[in-house]
Amino acid sequence: MPNDAQRAVDGASAVRLANIESGLVPRISEFFGIVIYMYWFDEQKHKRPHFHARFAGEEAVFDLSGRCMEGDIGARAARLVEEWCRERSIELRAAWAAAAAGKEIPWVAPLR
Repeated sequence: MPNDAQRAVDGASAVRLANIESGLVPRISEFFGIVIYMYWFDEQKHKRPHFHARFAGEEAVFDLSGRCMEGDIGARAARLVEEWCRERSIELRAAWAAAAAGKEIPWVAPLR
């Protein structure tokens, strides 16, 4: 039986998933079935610039260099995300700056 802390984590995950599925979280790119999201003012938990990637029902958090900080979307998808980060470094940093300032987050071109 889950304890209060686990229920809180599960509840927060459910809210985050509901926000993603309802379109309340900006989708900033999509390629090869990988969907990239970036939240506004999302600096509390991870303490550094990052984004969220979803693939095949799984989610992971990556820093802007493509290093996985949390979660797992599979090795192949993670390698594609890392490659995308290298290709789109400048655009990703601009997107993070907009998100941290609460501004509209621009679309970042997909992996070529």
